[in-house]
Amino acid sequence: MNIRISAAMVAALAMATPGFAQRGVATPASVLMKPPNDELPNPYKTLRDWAELPKGMTWPAITGVLEGSDGRLYVLGRCHENSCAGRTEPSVLIYDQNGKLLNSWGAGMFQFPHGFWMDKDDNVYITDAQTDGTKGNQAFKFSKDGKLLLTIGKGGKPVDANDSFDQPASILVAPNGDIFVGEGHSPTYGQSRIVKFDNDGQFIQVIMKKGRMPGELMGPHNMAIDSQGRIFIADRGNNRIVIMDQEGKYLDEWRQFGLPAACLSPRTTRCMWPTRNPGARMNPAGKKASASAAPRPAW
Repeated sequence: MNIRISAAMVAALAMATPGFAQRGVATPASVLMKPPNDELPNPYKTLRDWAELPKGMTWPAITGVLEGSDGRLYVLGRCHENSCAGRTEPSVLIYDQNGKLLNSWGAGMFQFPHGFWMDKDDNVYITDAQTDGTKGNQAFKFSKDGKLLLTIGKGGKPVDANDSFDQPASILVAPNGDIFVGEGHSPTYGQSRIVKFDNDGQFIQVIMKKGRMPGELMGPHNMAIDSQGRIFIADRGNNRIVIMDQEGKYLDEWRQFGLPAACLSPRTTRCMWPTRNPGARMNPAGKKASASAAPRPAW
Protein backbone atom coordinates (compact mmCIF):
# COMPACT_ATOMS: atom_id res chain seq x y z
CA MET A 1 0.00 0.00 0.00
CA ASN A 2 1.57 3.23 -1.13
CA ILE A 3 0.58 5.91 1.35
CA ARG A 4 2.14 8.94 3.02
CA ILE A 5 0.90 10.33 6.31
CA SER A 6 -0.30 13.94 6.36
CA ALA A 7 -2.28 16.03 8.81
CA ALA A 8 -4.96 16.66 6.19
CA MET A 9 -5.44 12.95 5.63
CA VAL A 10 -5.75 12.26 9.35
CA ALA A 11 -8.21 15.13 9.79
CA ALA A 12 -10.39 13.70 7.01
CA LEU A 13 -10.75 10.25 8.59
CA ALA A 14 -14.20 9.56 9.98
CA MET A 15 -14.44 8.80 13.65
CA ALA A 16 -16.65 6.11 15.16
CA THR A 17 -19.26 5.72 17.87
CA PRO A 18 -18.33 4.22 21.25
CA GLY A 19 -18.65 0.50 21.91
CA PHE A 20 -21.21 -1.14 24.12
CA ALA A 21 -21.24 -3.85 26.76
CA GLN A 22 -22.98 -7.13 26.03
CA ARG A 23 -26.30 -7.34 27.83
CA GLY A 24 -27.02 -10.31 30.02
CA VAL A 25 -23.46 -11.64 29.78
CA ALA A 26 -21.19 -11.64 32.80
CA THR A 27 -17.76 -10.43 31.70
CA PRO A 28 -14.69 -11.02 33.90
CA ALA A 29 -13.31 -7.78 35.34
CA SER A 30 -9.94 -8.50 33.74
CA VAL A 31 -11.35 -8.20 30.22
CA LEU A 32 -13.89 -5.39 30.68
CA MET A 33 -13.52 -2.49 28.28
CA LYS A 34 -11.04 -0.08 29.84
CA PRO A 35 -11.35 3.72 29.58
CA PRO A 36 -9.35 5.33 26.75
CA ASN A 37 -6.18 7.31 27.29
CA ASP A 38 -7.07 10.82 26.07
CA GLU A 39 -4.49 12.88 27.90
CA LEU A 40 -1.92 13.08 25.11
CA PRO A 41 -1.51 16.41 23.27
CA ASN A 42 -3.21 16.91 19.89
CA PRO A 43 -0.87 18.77 17.48
CA TYR A 44 -3.29 18.63 14.54
CA LYS A 45 -5.88 21.09 13.31
CA THR A 46 -8.71 20.72 10.81
CA LEU A 47 -8.34 22.47 7.43
CA ARG A 48 -11.85 23.00 6.09
CA ASP A 49 -12.91 23.73 2.50
CA TRP A 50 -9.50 22.80 1.11
CA ALA A 51 -10.95 20.68 -1.70
CA GLU A 52 -13.50 21.12 -4.49
CA LEU A 53 -16.76 19.20 -4.61
CA PRO A 54 -18.92 18.15 -7.58
CA LYS A 55 -21.53 20.77 -8.38
CA GLY A 56 -24.47 20.69 -5.98
CA MET A 57 -22.76 18.34 -3.52
CA THR A 58 -22.01 19.12 0.13
CA TRP A 59 -19.46 17.34 2.27
CA PRO A 60 -20.82 14.01 3.56
CA ALA A 61 -19.32 11.82 6.26
CA ILE A 62 -15.80 10.88 5.10
CA THR A 63 -14.68 7.36 5.90
CA GLY A 64 -11.14 7.37 4.52
CA VAL A 65 -8.42 9.01 2.45
CA LEU A 66 -5.78 7.06 0.49
CA GLU A 67 -2.86 8.26 -1.61
CA GLY A 68 -2.15 6.55 -4.93
CA SER A 69 1.27 5.95 -6.44
CA ASP A 70 0.65 8.99 -8.65
CA GLY A 71 0.19 11.26 -5.64
CA ARG A 72 -3.55 11.62 -6.12
CA LEU A 73 -5.81 11.49 -3.07
CA TYR A 74 -8.73 9.06 -3.14
CA VAL A 75 -11.51 10.09 -0.74
CA LEU A 76 -14.35 7.75 0.25
CA GLY A 77 -17.52 9.43 1.49
CA ARG A 78 -21.15 8.61 2.20
CA CYS A 79 -22.74 10.68 -0.58
CA HIS A 80 -25.09 12.85 1.49
CA GLU A 81 -24.70 13.36 5.21
CA ASN A 82 -24.07 9.79 6.43
CA SER A 83 -25.64 7.51 3.82
CA CYS A 84 -25.56 6.63 0.12
CA ALA A 85 -28.94 4.85 0.16
CA GLY A 86 -31.07 6.25 -2.65
CA ARG A 87 -28.53 8.98 -3.44
CA THR A 88 -26.99 9.98 -6.78
CA GLU A 89 -23.81 11.68 -5.51
CA PRO A 90 -20.49 9.89 -6.14
CA SER A 91 -18.93 8.09 -3.19
CA VAL A 92 -15.30 8.27 -4.41
CA LEU A 93 -13.71 11.66 -5.03
CA ILE A 94 -10.20 11.96 -6.51
CA TYR A 95 -8.01 15.02 -5.91
CA ASP A 96 -4.57 16.38 -6.60
CA GLN A 97 -2.48 17.54 -3.64
CA ASN A 98 -3.95 21.04 -3.87
CA GLY A 99 -7.56 19.91 -3.56
CA LYS A 100 -8.52 20.14 -7.25
CA LEU A 101 -11.20 17.58 -8.12
CA LEU A 102 -9.87 15.32 -10.89
CA ASN A 103 -12.46 12.55 -11.05
CA SER A 104 -15.34 10.96 -9.16
CA TRP A 105 -17.23 7.67 -9.33
CA GLY A 106 -19.35 5.21 -7.35
CA ALA A 107 -22.76 6.91 -7.60
CA GLY A 108 -25.65 4.54 -6.84
CA MET A 109 -23.36 1.64 -5.94
CA PHE A 110 -23.42 1.61 -2.13
CA GLN A 111 -25.65 1.87 0.91
CA PHE A 112 -23.05 2.69 3.56
CA PRO A 113 -19.47 2.62 2.21
CA HIS A 114 -17.05 1.94 5.04
CA GLY A 115 -13.87 -0.13 4.57
CA PHE A 116 -11.29 1.39 2.21
CA TRP A 117 -7.98 0.03 0.87
CA MET A 118 -5.63 0.46 -2.09
CA ASP A 119 -3.24 -2.25 -3.26
CA LYS A 120 0.21 -1.88 -4.84
CA ASP A 121 -1.38 -1.58 -8.30
CA ASP A 122 -3.68 1.24 -7.18
CA ASN A 123 -6.78 -0.96 -7.25
CA VAL A 124 -9.38 0.32 -4.79
CA TYR A 125 -11.27 -1.90 -2.32
CA ILE A 126 -14.48 -0.79 -0.59
CA THR A 127 -16.88 -2.51 1.79
CA ASP A 128 -20.58 -1.69 1.96
CA ALA A 129 -21.55 -2.08 5.62
CA GLN A 130 -25.34 -1.88 5.35
CA THR A 131 -28.01 -3.46 3.18
CA ASP A 132 -31.40 -2.59 1.73
CA GLY A 133 -32.26 -6.29 1.77
CA THR A 134 -30.97 -6.90 -1.75
CA LYS A 135 -27.62 -5.18 -2.16
CA GLY A 136 -25.04 -4.11 0.38
CA ASN A 137 -23.12 -6.19 2.95
CA GLN A 138 -20.45 -6.84 0.30
CA ALA A 139 -16.84 -6.07 -0.56
CA PHE A 140 -15.73 -4.72 -3.95
CA LYS A 141 -12.52 -4.29 -5.92
CA PHE A 142 -12.28 -1.46 -8.47
CA SER A 143 -9.68 -0.06 -10.80
CA LYS A 144 -8.52 3.42 -9.80
CA ASP A 145 -10.93 4.79 -12.44
CA GLY A 146 -13.92 3.01 -10.93
CA LYS A 147 -14.24 -0.12 -13.11
CA LEU A 148 -15.68 -2.97 -11.03
CA LEU A 149 -13.20 -5.87 -11.04
CA LEU A 150 -14.41 -8.17 -8.24
CA THR A 151 -17.38 -8.60 -5.90
CA ILE A 152 -17.10 -10.64 -2.69
CA GLY A 153 -20.18 -11.64 -0.74
CA LYS A 154 -23.74 -12.67 -1.55
CA GLY A 155 -25.16 -9.30 -0.60
CA GLY A 156 -28.44 -8.55 1.13
CA LYS A 157 -29.55 -9.92 4.48
CA PRO A 158 -26.79 -11.99 6.14
CA VAL A 159 -27.15 -15.77 6.26
CA ASP A 160 -25.01 -18.53 7.74
CA ALA A 161 -22.35 -18.78 5.02
CA ASN A 162 -18.66 -17.96 4.67
CA ASP A 163 -19.35 -15.48 1.87
CA SER A 164 -22.28 -13.76 3.56
CA PHE A 165 -21.31 -10.65 5.52
CA ASP A 166 -22.98 -8.89 8.42
CA GLN A 167 -21.88 -5.23 8.36
CA PRO A 168 -18.42 -5.57 6.75
CA ALA A 169 -16.60 -2.55 8.17
CA SER A 170 -12.98 -3.12 7.14
CA ILE A 171 -10.86 -4.59 4.37
CA LEU A 172 -7.15 -5.25 3.88
CA VAL A 173 -5.10 -6.70 1.03
CA ALA A 174 -1.84 -8.50 1.87
CA PRO A 175 1.24 -8.21 -0.40
CA ASN A 176 0.46 -11.64 -1.88
CA GLY A 177 -3.05 -10.50 -2.86
CA ASP A 178 -5.00 -12.25 -0.08
CA ILE A 179 -8.04 -10.23 0.98
CA PHE A 180 -9.16 -9.86 4.61
CA VAL A 181 -12.68 -8.59 5.33
CA GLY A 182 -13.62 -7.55 8.87
CA GLU A 183 -17.30 -7.89 9.85
CA GLY A 184 -19.24 -6.13 12.56
CA HIS A 185 -20.32 -2.55 13.29
CA SER A 186 -21.96 -0.93 16.28
CA PRO A 187 -24.38 -1.23 17.90
CA THR A 188 -24.82 -4.99 17.31
CA TYR A 189 -21.30 -5.69 15.96
CA GLY A 190 -22.59 -8.46 13.72
CA GLN A 191 -20.49 -11.61 13.67
CA SER A 192 -17.28 -9.75 14.58
CA ARG A 193 -14.90 -11.95 12.64
CA ILE A 194 -12.26 -11.68 9.90
CA VAL A 195 -12.87 -13.64 6.68
CA LYS A 196 -9.89 -14.36 4.42
CA PHE A 197 -10.10 -14.79 0.63
CA ASP A 198 -7.54 -15.26 -2.12
CA ASN A 199 -7.00 -12.61 -4.81
CA ASP A 200 -9.80 -14.12 -6.91
CA GLY A 201 -12.27 -13.81 -4.03
CA GLN A 202 -12.27 -17.53 -3.16
CA PHE A 203 -12.83 -18.31 0.51
CA ILE A 204 -9.81 -19.44 2.56
CA GLN A 205 -10.70 -19.25 6.25
CA VAL A 206 -12.63 -17.55 9.06
CA ILE A 207 -10.44 -15.88 11.68
CA MET A 208 -11.44 -15.07 15.27
CA LYS A 209 -14.97 -14.73 16.66
CA LYS A 210 -17.16 -12.34 18.58
CA GLY A 211 -16.17 -11.77 22.18
CA ARG A 212 -14.05 -9.84 24.65
CA MET A 213 -11.36 -12.37 25.49
CA PRO A 214 -7.85 -12.29 23.95
CA GLY A 215 -8.11 -13.44 20.33
CA GLU A 216 -11.75 -12.36 20.05
CA LEU A 217 -13.26 -9.24 18.49
CA MET A 218 -16.09 -6.81 19.03
CA GLY A 219 -16.29 -4.87 15.79
CA PRO A 220 -13.07 -5.00 13.67
CA HIS A 221 -13.51 -1.40 12.53
CA ASN A 222 -10.29 -1.09 10.51
CA MET A 223 -7.13 -3.04 9.66
CA ALA A 224 -3.56 -2.32 8.60
CA ILE A 225 -0.42 -4.30 7.86
CA ASP A 226 3.18 -3.44 8.76
CA SER A 227 6.52 -4.21 7.12
CA GLN A 228 6.76 -7.48 9.08
CA GLY A 229 3.44 -8.69 7.68
CA ARG A 230 1.59 -8.37 10.98
CA ILE A 231 -2.05 -7.32 10.76
CA PHE A 232 -3.31 -4.67 13.18
CA ILE A 233 -7.06 -4.66 13.91
CA ALA A 234 -8.96 -1.73 15.38
CA ASP A 235 -11.10 -3.77 17.80
CA ARG A 236 -13.27 -0.79 18.55
CA GLY A 237 -15.93 -2.41 20.71
CA ASN A 238 -13.20 -3.74 23.00
CA ASN A 239 -11.26 -0.45 23.07
CA ARG A 240 -8.04 -2.11 21.93
CA ILE A 241 -5.78 -2.96 19.00
CA VAL A 242 -5.46 -6.67 18.23
CA ILE A 243 -2.40 -7.98 16.35
CA MET A 244 -2.34 -11.24 14.38
CA ASP A 245 -0.30 -12.87 11.64
CA GLN A 246 -1.69 -13.51 8.15
CA GLU A 247 -2.72 -17.04 9.08
CA GLY A 248 -4.93 -15.69 11.85
CA LYS A 249 -2.66 -16.48 14.80
CA TYR A 250 -3.23 -14.09 17.70
CA LEU A 251 -0.01 -12.29 18.62
CA ASP A 252 -0.78 -9.44 21.01
CA GLU A 253 -3.17 -6.66 21.97
CA TRP A 254 -2.61 -3.00 22.86
CA ARG A 255 -4.88 -1.03 25.19
CA GLN A 256 -2.87 2.17 25.70
CA PHE A 257 -4.84 4.26 23.17
CA GLY A 258 -8.35 5.66 22.96
CA LEU A 259 -11.16 4.06 20.96
CA PRO A 260 -9.33 3.01 17.77
CA ALA A 261 -11.10 4.01 14.56
CA ALA A 262 -8.47 3.47 11.84
CA CYS A 263 -4.82 2.77 11.19
CA LEU A 264 -2.28 4.18 8.77
CA SER A 265 0.85 2.06 8.33
CA PRO A 266 3.47 3.60 5.99
CA ARG A 267 5.24 0.29 5.26
CA THR A 268 7.12 0.38 8.57
CA THR A 269 6.66 -1.22 11.98
CA ARG A 270 4.73 1.87 13.11
CA CYS A 271 1.01 2.43 12.90
CA MET A 272 -0.72 5.76 13.33
CA TRP A 273 -4.09 5.38 15.04
CA PRO A 274 -6.69 8.14 14.84
CA THR A 275 -8.83 7.55 17.92
CA ARG A 276 -11.68 9.38 19.58
CA ASN A 277 -12.50 10.84 22.95
CA PRO A 278 -16.05 9.75 23.79
CA GLY A 279 -16.58 12.49 26.36
CA ALA A 280 -15.07 15.74 25.12
CA ARG A 281 -13.30 17.47 22.29
CA MET A 282 -10.52 20.04 22.37
CA ASN A 283 -11.11 23.64 21.33
CA PRO A 284 -8.37 25.72 19.63
CA ALA A 285 -7.09 26.80 23.04
CA GLY A 286 -6.45 23.18 23.95
CA LYS A 287 -9.15 23.04 26.61
CA LYS A 288 -12.07 20.65 26.80
CA ALA A 289 -15.14 21.93 24.96
CA SER A 290 -18.63 20.49 24.53
CA ALA A 291 -19.43 16.81 24.93
CA SER A 292 -18.59 15.50 21.48
CA ALA A 293 -15.93 13.52 19.66
CA ALA A 294 -12.68 14.58 18.07
CA PRO A 295 -9.74 12.85 16.33
CA ARG A 296 -6.96 11.97 18.73
CA PRO A 297 -4.03 10.58 16.72
CA ALA A 298 -1.51 8.50 18.61
CA TRP A 299 1.63 6.59 17.60
